[in-house]
Amino acid sequence: MMLRVAFFSAFFLYPFVTLSQHQDSLIYWLDNSSVELTIEPLINIQVLPEDVFSGKRIVLAGEATHGTLEFAQIKFELFKYLVEKFDFSYFLVEADFAKSLAINEYVGGGNGDPKQLLSELGYFHIANSEGLRLVQWMHQYNSDKKEKDKIQFYGIDCQESTTALAMLKEFFLNTNSEFYRQIKNVDLLEPTLKYGAKTVDLDTINIIQSELKTNKQIYWHNSSIDEWNLMVKLADILYQSHQINNGPIGYLSREKFSAANIDWILTSSIRNKKKVKTKFSKAMIWAHNAHVNYTVITNAATGKTGNSLGSHLKKKYKNQVYSIGFDFNQGSFYAKEILADTIVGKVFTVPEAPATTFSYLLSRIAKPALFIDFNGIRNESLRTYLTTTKVKCRDVSAVFSDSYPLGRQFRNYLLPERFDGFIFVDSTHPLYPLN
Repeated sequence: MMLRVAFFSAFFLYPFVTLSQHQDSLIYWLDNSSVELTIEPLINIQVLPEDVFSGKRIVLAGEATHGTLEFAQIKFELFKYLVEKFDFSYFLVEADFAKSLAINEYVGGGNGDPKQLLSELGYFHIANSEGLRLVQWMHQYNSDKKEKDKIQFYGIDCQESTTALAMLKEFFLNTNSEFYRQIKNVDLLEPTLKYGAKTVDLDTINIIQSELKTNKQIYWHNSSIDEWNLMVKLADILYQSHQINNGPIGYLSREKFSAANIDWILTSSIRNKKKVKTKFSKAMIWAHNAHVNYTVITNAATGKTGNSLGSHLKKKYKNQVYSIGFDFNQGSFYAKEILADTIVGKVFTVPEAPATTFSYLLSRIAKPALFIDFNGIRNESLRTYLTTTKVKCRDVSAVFSDSYPLGRQFRNYLLPERFDGFIFVDSTHPLYPLN
């Protein structure tokens, strides 16, 4: 007791203490403030406090790498829990919006090979064995549900233009052959951004958007208001893709566009060309920690920063949003590596986190996985430490290399400023792409 009282006094005299100075007390407090999660044989997601998600419309579920098996398993169970306990209806993921429409058709009761559909989606953090289990579960869940009660799958990303352009061409072919002849030979152009995606030129995008707006009565008559509405969104996706790959702030504009796409999905739910209206649409969003945090995102290539997806959503939905960051101590994960001008996928293995990191500190608690609700911490000393001290957590993007210095493997976080909650896994395994 004397040791804890002495630390409490010293803490307020020196609020910016280092991680190593008082590790024993921090570990004790963190242990008492966390909920243990089991990984094997089953993930006990039901132990999470119910009040954490009560009244939430959006749950942001992050990841410290895109290729960690345990992160995907936990988020799959979290989504099922949110659907069954809190009536969540949307699974939204950091993946191409236009390509995801085919998967949404499947989960809504349509035909198709889910493995092929996910492979065509092409984002390895969802096009994998756990993503396949998720999509199959959603399809099965919907099998006996009325249309208004079905859950849905959407990508929120807009980096690519290929599928959106193809769908727009098909729409005009079926509804306005004269305009179709104007755009049928439109092709994709090389981006100005290195490693960027090909896009449609801005003049053509403006022409398509103007056509849809000016002659909407024709398209409502020749198709439906809902299909026209989707085409307007796909034209918007073309614009977003162009700005990301060629615009003045490039990659950083992806955050505000993804937030706008989420708004559209929650208010314009479409399946089988019919609008499904819900009283209060709720969504879990699966994306990297860099996107779901409430502060900023940094472009690793340029060093520039901008508002994150999480910050855009927090500004609009306020306390209806709950963001969860993820971290791990040691283990393996799948990522891409840039070798000369070639990008290859491979499995990387990292040792135990350095003793100066928060990742290491959490590993000393000796739980296979744990959850901390920063909003629910009652220990004032721990709360003050976390709100005043930046700590190092693992941060691996889609691209990695064993040659990266620790500065590119860890980020300094003021955790409660970035996330509402935190999930930590001690030891991890790789998540392999389907293809």
